[in-house]
Formats: sequence, C-alpha cells, structure tokens
Amino acid sequence: MIGGQLWRIAKRNAKRHKAQAIAAAAAVAVGTMVLSASLLAGQAAEGGIRQVAFDVLGQTDETVQSEGDFFVPEEAAEAFTRSVNDRRPDLQVSPAVTHATVARSSQGLTEPGALTIGYPAEEEGFGGFEAVEGADDLTEGVLVNERLADRLDLSAGDELELRYAPPLDPVVPEVTRFEGNLTGAGSAPSGPLDPPLPEESSGPVSETFTFEVDEADERVVGVLGWGSPENSTDLDLALQAPDGTTVENTNGTSGSPDAPAFVNATAQAGNWTAEVRAEAAAEQPFQLFVIVLRPAFSLEELREGRRALADLGPLQERLAEQRATERETVDVAGVVSGEGKGGFTGEPAVFFEMQRLQTLLDREDEVNLVRVSNPGGVREGLEATDDVMPDLEAALNDTKADVDQPSVQALSVEPSKQAVVERAEEAGSQFTRFLTTLSSFTIVAGVLLVVNLFTMLGEERRVEMSVMRALGTKRRQLTATIGLEGLLYAIPGVPVGALAGLGLAYVLVGAVNDFVIGPDSLPIPFVVDWGTILVAAAAGLAITMVAVLLTGVRLSRVNIASGLKDRRDPVSRDPKLAVRATAIVGTLAGLAYLPTGFYTLLVLGPAAVIGAVGWGLTRRYGKRIARFTASAPVVAYGLWTVLAFQDVSAAETSYIVPIRGVMLVIAAVVAVLNAPGLPKLFKGLARRAGRLAPASMVALSYPTRKQLRTGLTASMFALVILVLIFFSTFFTVFEVEPEREAGGYDVHAETRLPVDDLEAWADENLDEQPSSLDRVASSEELPRARIVGGDIVEIDGRPPEYNGPPIDVFYGVTPGFAEENGYELAGRSGTFDSDREAYQAIREDRSNAIVSRVYDADEAGRLGRIDGGEELTVDLGGRSANFTVLGAQRQQYLGGIFVHEDTVRELFPTHGTSILVRVDEGEDPRQVARQLETDFQDLGLNAEDIREQAVQTQQQNARFYTVLQVFLGIGLVIGVASLGIVTAKAALEREQELGIMRAMGIPSEHVTASLVGEALLTALLGIIPGLAVGVAAAYAAFLAFFADAGATFSVPWTSIAILVSISLVATVASTIPPARKAAEKNTAKAVRVRR
Repeated sequence: MIGGQLWRIAKRNAKRHKAQAIAAAAAVAVGTMVLSASLLAGQAAEGGIRQVAFDVLGQTDETVQSEGDFFVPEEAAEAFTRSVNDRRPDLQVSPAVTHATVARSSQGLTEPGALTIGYPAEEEGFGGFEAVEGADDLTEGVLVNERLADRLDLSAGDELELRYAPPLDPVVPEVTRFEGNLTGAGSAPSGPLDPPLPEESSGPVSETFTFEVDEADERVVGVLGWGSPENSTDLDLALQAPDGTTVENTNGTSGSPDAPAFVNATAQAGNWTAEVRAEAAAEQPFQLFVIVLRPAFSLEELREGRRALADLGPLQERLAEQRATERETVDVAGVVSGEGKGGFTGEPAVFFEMQRLQTLLDREDEVNLVRVSNPGGVREGLEATDDVMPDLEAALNDTKADVDQPSVQALSVEPSKQAVVERAEEAGSQFTRFLTTLSSFTIVAGVLLVVNLFTMLGEERRVEMSVMRALGTKRRQLTATIGLEGLLYAIPGVPVGALAGLGLAYVLVGAVNDFVIGPDSLPIPFVVDWGTILVAAAAGLAITMVAVLLTGVRLSRVNIASGLKDRRDPVSRDPKLAVRATAIVGTLAGLAYLPTGFYTLLVLGPAAVIGAVGWGLTRRYGKRIARFTASAPVVAYGLWTVLAFQDVSAAETSYIVPIRGVMLVIAAVVAVLNAPGLPKLFKGLARRAGRLAPASMVALSYPTRKQLRTGLTASMFALVILVLIFFSTFFTVFEVEPEREAGGYDVHAETRLPVDDLEAWADENLDEQPSSLDRVASSEELPRARIVGGDIVEIDGRPPEYNGPPIDVFYGVTPGFAEENGYELAGRSGTFDSDREAYQAIREDRSNAIVSRVYDADEAGRLGRIDGGEELTVDLGGRSANFTVLGAQRQQYLGGIFVHEDTVRELFPTHGTSILVRVDEGEDPRQVARQLETDFQDLGLNAEDIREQAVQTQQQNARFYTVLQVFLGIGLVIGVASLGIVTAKAALEREQELGIMRAMGIPSEHVTASLVGEALLTALLGIIPGLAVGVAAAYAAFLAFFADAGATFSVPWTSIAILVSISLVATVASTIPPARKAAEKNTAKAVRVRR
C-alpha cells in the first residue's frame, strides 16, 4: 500500500515538472550515450583488429617457418604433415611459398610492397578464393587480391609485370688467410714505385697453397690482394678443384693490374690448390683470402660468419654480391576478395599455383611456409590453438629428426592467429580505457546535472516534504519517492542514451578511419555488440540511481518545523565529529597505500585529511574562510600528485585520472566561490554598473548566496573545460617539427633488397644513368630490418611500451650517417660531449646502440626513460645480442634501433635498405622522390619527402584531436543546457523577487540582463577554475612525462580563447529565452505569487 502511494507521488511530481523531467532524462541519456560510445568504440577497435586477424589468416591458425623465411625441402613439409596426421588427424596441413616482389601494371602504376604467394592447386581445410571478377581458381591462372587490384587499377585479363630478386640461401663464410712474396721474371714495369724495381729478379714467380672443402660447402671464393693503389704490379690467381678443374683470373697487365683479383668456383669436397703467379714484378708481398661458403640457417652462425669477413677489411665491400632483379609478365585471370585465403598476411598479393611459383623462383620442390588449420571455422579454430600446439611442436621435432638439414632445424611453430588476436585484445582494451577515461568527465557532468535538478526540486518541495514527514512518512520512504522519480527519468533516458551511443560510436570510428588511419591502411570495422550496449545501459542506470538516492538521502533530512514555514533549516551542529571522521578515514586510506600500492588511495587519503583540517576552522573563522582553507590546499596537493606519482599502472590510470580530475575541479570551484574578498569585489563591480547597478547587484549576489546550486553548475562547466583545456595544452607536446624529423635529409626511400650504394647499383643493373641521381647531392644507404611482433627487444629486462603496432626496426649506422646526420638526442650518455660523438661511438664499438623515442617511454607513457647506459637485449630464438644504449632520439620519424651496419647484416640476413637522400639546392624533394621511384622500379623503391610526411603526421594528429574535441564537447552541451535549466528554475523560484524589481521601475531588459548575468557569472566560475587547473595539470604532466625527453611546452591560447568564447556565447543563447520570459511576466501577478 505504502509502495503504491509513493509510486503515485513520484509519477505526479514527474508530470508536474515536465521541463525538469525532460532535462533530467536528457542528462541521463547523454551520460549513458558517451559511456556506450566509449565501450562500443573500444569494442570496435578490439573487434576490428580481431576481424583483421580472421580476414588475413582465414582458416590458417598456426604456421611453421624459420625466422628468415628460409626455404626447406618439400619432403620436410610432407614429413611434418604425416607426423601431425598421426597425432591429430582432425588437423589440416598444407605448404606454401611466399616471396616479396614489385608489381607493375600496364598503366605504369607500381606497388613495391606486393607479395607473391604460391598455394597447392588442390588443398583441403583452408577454404577457397571468393571471386570479385574473373576466375577464382589457381588452375585457371594467376589471381590478385582486391588490395593490389585497387592500387594498380587491375582487372581480369590485364597484364601484370613482376620484378623480384630470386631468394638466396644464407651462407656462412669460413675465411683462411695466406701470405706470400713473389718476384716476377723479365723486366720490371716502369711506374711510381719506391724503391725502384731492379731490371732483373730471380725470386720465385709462383706460390701454391692447399686447403680442404667439405661436402656441405657450396662455393669457393679466392680474393688476392697486393700492393698499393699506385702499384702497377700484376698478379694472377688460379683455384684447382679435386677433379682437376681450374678456375683462374689472369685479367690485368703490369701497367693496369686487376687488383684485387677474384675467383669464384663451385665447391667440391676434397683438397683444393690455390696458385698465385707473377708475370712481372719486383719483390711483391701479397695476401690471399680463401673463403669457403656453406649454407647456414642459424642466426648465431650467420653472425659469426659476418665477423669472419671483417678480416678482409676493405676487400669485404668488393666481395658483397648484389642480387640481380628478374622480371616476369603474367596475365591476371581474376580478382579475388581480400578476406580469407585471398587476404593472407593482409598485403597486396599475387597468387600462383605453388609449383609454378617454385619454378619462377628457381626453388623446385622447396617451400618456406607450412600452414595448419584447426577443427572448426575461422573463429572456432582459434579456441583449439592451446590444445594443438604441443602436438604440433612434437611433430616438428620428429620432422627435424627425420630430415637432418640445417634449414629444417631452423623451423619453429607459431600460434599466428592467437598472437594477432591477443594483440588486438590489448589494443582494444587500451583504446577503451582511453575513451572511458575521457567520457567519465562527461558522465560526471551529467550526474551533477541530475543532482542539481533534484536539489532544486527539493528546495521547491520543502513544504510538501515537511508535510509528508509531519504525517508520518519516514525518511527512507521519502528517499524512495525521490528514487522512484529518478527511475522514471532514467527509464527513457538510459535506453535512448545507449542506442544514441551506438550512433556516436559509429561516427567516432568512422572519423578515426577517415581522418586518422587513412585510406591506405586497413580500417577499423564497426562491430555492433548488443552485450556492450546492455552493459552501458546497466552502468548508466546504476550511476543515475546512486546519484539520485544519495541526493534523496540528503533531501529527506529536511527539518519539519522550518520546512512547514518554508524557511531555511537551522544552522547545523558543530562539525567536529564529521571533521574527525573525515580525517580518520583519510588517514586510513593513505596508510592503506602501503600494503596495496594503489596510488588512488594516496591521492584521496591525504586530500581528505587536508580538507578536514580546513573544515575544522569553521567555528573559529566562519564557513567562507574554512571552505577556502579546506579546498585551496587540496588543489595544490592534487596538482602535486600529478608531478609526483609517476609509476601508476595503465589499469589504475583509467580511474585515477577522472577521480583526481573531479577532486581538483570541485576543490577549485569551492575555493573560487569562497575566495576572500570576492563579495566585496562583486559589490564594487555592481556599483560601477551605472543604470544597471540594481540588476547587477542581484546578478552578482545570487550565485554566491546559493553556493550549492552554483557550485554544482559551475563544476559541470569546469569538468568539461578542464579536460578540453588539458588535452588542448597537452597535445602541443606532440606537435611535429618538420626540420627535426628530417635530420638534415630531404627524401627517405626504402627497398626490400640490400643496396650498399645506390649509384653503384644503377651502374651495374641499369642501361643508363638515372636522371634522378643528377638531382641528388648525396645519399646514405642504411641496412634495415623490420620485425613484427614486439617480442624480441628488452631494455633493462623490460619490453618496450610501443603505444602502437609492436614493430621493431633496426637501422645500420654507416660512416656517413654517423658523421652527418642531424637527428638530435633527448637523452644521451654523459660520456659524450655531442650527439655526433654518440653516433660515431656506434662505429667504434659494435656493442653500442641508439634508440628512437618509441623506446623512451615507460609503462605510464612517460618519456625520458633513456638517459644512456641502459642494456638493450635482442632475443633471436634462444640467442641474444646485447647492446649498451647511448641515448634516445627526439624525432618520431625513422623510429627504431640504430646499431652498426654490419650488425644488421649479421642479425638479419634478409634485410632491406633505407636510403636517406639530400637533394641539390633548388630541387623539390617531392618531385625527386617520385622520380627516384620511377627510375628504380626494379628495386621496388618507395620514396617520400620527409618534411611532407612530417606535415601530414601533424595534420593527422590534429584531426585526431579534433575528433576527441567533438567527443568531449558533448559534455559542454550538458553544461550549457544546465545553465538554461537553472536560469529557468531560478526565475520561477524568484518570480516574486523579479516582480518587485519590475515594480521598483527596473526595466524588463535590465531584469533579463540580470538573469543572463547570473548565468554568465556561473559559467565563469566554472570556466576560470577549469582553465587554471587544466593548464596547471597539463604542465605538471609535461614535467612528469616529457620534460626529461627534451620536449617543449606551450599553451594554445588561441584555441583556449575560441573554446571560452563558444562557451560564453552558448551560455547567453541558452539563458536569454527563459530570462526574457520571466522578465516579461505581469508585475502585479508576480508580486502576489506565493509558492
């Protein structure tokens, strides 16, 4: 019975105050909307990356391959398949061949990052191709996926030219050094020799050496060196195999020697003989290097082999082999979907029947990839990965025992799909935490609006609630009535907000795809998860009801006697008990940090104690001074915690940021409202208002008199302004400086092939000198290796915090790069006086390294982790290479790890090349980049203007921030709307007061100005502390996270001025209509009105 009566009262109150009901429901809807949008956008990011994993891997769940994608005999793949089938007959296993290529269409369009993939003509368990145009079967010809077709404008029937370097097996050199001394027969040549040659010499004219070659060896190379650059002596070299076959180098003459002399021979097992002959020479010492090359698939062996080549000194460069580029023109039989089998690896791809691709690459009966498909579909197979991995590893061990070849021993099993999905979940959770952290401020603003509305309704219903209490209604029943009324507002607001969040998330994801990710990358697909929407709705309902019920508890404590007379409640008792309780709770919370390590307790606990101390001054100094002394120190302490507490985990950051933000805002608003001398300041301003003085006096006094209402409204504004100002200021730290990013270079080009000298490569492989090189002043060719996965690098035992795709890029420092690059170091070892010395130290000691700012951030995102001396470990399948970090770079471009050039070649035999170019004065870097791409198509060169890319990155960051501004600006709508509602409510509440003002002769427009002035003052009371705290917090965060990295801090005053102006204009626009309506009411009726 009582419950039914309370429900009827709640419904009656809701009907009586339709405007307030609509406003409360709207506030609930907006809060739920931003929460729903945050969760859905994060879910979309996670689901999108997961979907990418399913799209690019399809039915492939695990893969077997070596670190360098080395080829293995097909019999090894067959042995592995048999062993898997013996253990798990429910698994499907199939080999494949992959190889990088440059694709060029007949229209002249080029894709340097294409991939050729060979599948068996018939295979089970991996699905088929989905035709978009033309054929969908490899037996009908070559297929291309949509990604490549779109980039090259390809259709079925078009010709496609492929340019590629045939894959080479990595080899390990075993270097043997011989020394000798010859004197040639006959007369000596004339030349600038010191000492002069005698006319006749009787010394030995030839010398022989023997060495042994094993069965596993592939190649024998002889390198003969002698004399100086001015020497005209000529020596000849011959290598004789065990079967008597002789390969010799007799090039050159005494006047024009072929020095050094090279001889290459196919290896044969047995004893070899090397002979060095002199045709005409003085006494001539020489060095003979015999290099026996054998295949090796162990990265440790490859490193040791590279070190062995160091004995050759300058001869090493002459020994380096350039991989010749070959061409093949094919007809496109069909364009297939970029999902599933046609989307494997996610790259623009050309698909061959496997045997045809093996022939093309001269790799008959060899493969470099084995795919495994688990039972079930694309998604269901993922769940079986943990179960099947032990069996796959056991099957691979059996294969290694059966096929004892080095390439097979280098194979490993990887849970490919599981690894991608795990990264997707981590990326999605980070994005969700980021958005929910931002949206929490808007949610709190919505909660404050609801609390403010119910507070105003409670003041209006003081008489009604007092009558109910006098008639025997208990406080909990009164609280229940208010709660039921709040539920009535939440019932429409929560579902509307949750569904609106669906639309907002769609817009947010679309904006990120359009403005941030761009058309050349895989977009985040929008995924609707109704479970997430229900979670957001439940959370919105719970937050609303908790806020309403807490407000109801406060309102239910109305004093019956004063409420019946519609007077204020008597002054509360001495707050000693509450002060002591707050201080004790705060102390306990602070002490609880010690065993838990939760920094949130260390933020709230001492803040509560500080507030309690100030609150305790009420009896001696009055409420205004006590509130100010309780709140101002809390602001200072809160800002200090931003600077001091830097080791907060990523998970705790998601809630400590909004909690601390709300604490700072409320404390700052209370401090401003109770600032000493503020009433006198307002009175002084009002007296100087001339004819508007009476209206101004009312406008300036009412907000300070109704501090709870003003504080709640100002806090809504301050919260939103705080987060907008904070991010506006904070994002200036990430502004990209094109000159810093360029490092003194103009163009950056990349190729997947190793190139030691671009001009030399052109001389050897092109018919004529490319015209683009005539526009190049200099170039630096850096060996480069790009490793995806983020699981091979640790710094001081901790993996990097990539804050993006987990990709490690290694760059080889050449002598020219060490001497001339302009990339500044933010953190540098104190043993060096300049950045250049640090780069040169890499050339002098191969255990040194320099890292980019990607590796300079810790778990909390704070830059400055690197200051020199850290240990960097590169883990390569059980083997590791250790480096000492000398410093961290300041630029974002060319991010990676910089080590000695030979180290990159040793660690990553299949490396590519980054080419840094300086153009001639007056040349346009963008045009030079385009021309380089055209001239070096055979290399698959991809070139770009570095400064142009830096500007595009800056624009991309600005677009992302704009998206966030729009997202955060929703909270500003709540603040502006709340001012309109508060103005309307205040006008209704003060109808008699406004009527008296009109009766005293104050014009209606002055009354309107008074109400609008109140709203503006309230807005400023939120804007000013929000602005001050936002800038201060941004600066504290800068000092904590980025100052040590050499970043610069600036305040975007223009953006702030625009934001403040929009807020004030919107405030005026939202308050003029209710203010004008109230000012124009009939004066006589207004004066007689009784509530």
